[in-house]
Amino acid sequence: MNWVAGEGLYGARIALSGGEIKMASNRSAFESPLAVDNYAHAAPLGLYEPEKTAFAAGRTVPFLSSKFADYTGIDYSAPLIAAAKRRFPDHRLLVMDAQALAFPRKFDAVVFSYNGIDYLDELGRRVTLEGIASNLRPEGLFIYSTHNLHYARVETWMQSFWVGELGHGRALARRLPRRMTHYWRQWRGDGFAYVNDPGLGFSLMTRYSDASHEMDALRRLGFSIEAVIGATRTSPGYDETDSWFYLVARRLP
Repeated sequence: MNWVAGEGLYGARIALSGGEIKMASNRSAFESPLAVDNYAHAAPLGLYEPEKTAFAAGRTVPFLSSKFADYTGIDYSAPLIAAAKRRFPDHRLLVMDAQALAFPRKFDAVVFSYNGIDYLDELGRRVTLEGIASNLRPEGLFIYSTHNLHYARVETWMQSFWVGELGHGRALARRLPRRMTHYWRQWRGDGFAYVNDPGLGFSLMTRYSDASHEMDALRRLGFSIEAVIGATRTSPGYDETDSWFYLVARRLP
């Protein structure tokens, strides 16, 4: 069986500049030393609870690769792939943009973890989902996480400039310029919103999605929905306490 994970060791973070919202700053953020350090510290923590439910493996490379005879990990960020290769030199880890997948064969499963798809603009997200669908075999699984539009903190982050996560002292001094840059760029669409949340110290514009809207998009691409699993769950289900959720979808024949 083949497995392509939509990430390197520390999580895929893919950005596209253009469309309705400029997302190039996301790419810069994920190529920064801050991002490499952040995911280096996250990697040893293992799976989140919904990931255990969704695919019963581990915090990506060492665990997913053990479940399949053929594993490929990708990330658009060269620094993150370099960090992953230093830790796992014997694995196939590639610098590749999920918006331009280039594989000679189809896969049995695709995992796009750590909410990586949420750092694309709308055009990039659609292109990526279409590419994943075309790279899956019939009955293949697509498992990915995305932020929850109905999470309890979303409205506060969008409506109030000053939020508790900005912190105090030196932390505030680092985060405030980023908040000033991105707060005014937040916007809402039909079933989603781009939010300047606390990710990487308010460096990012993150897409938050309505689960029903997301499932409809997958069905239009020829998927059936197997499960939706919230960030705090050990079984299918989610609510406003879940900042993100996993979707498990199967490619229809």
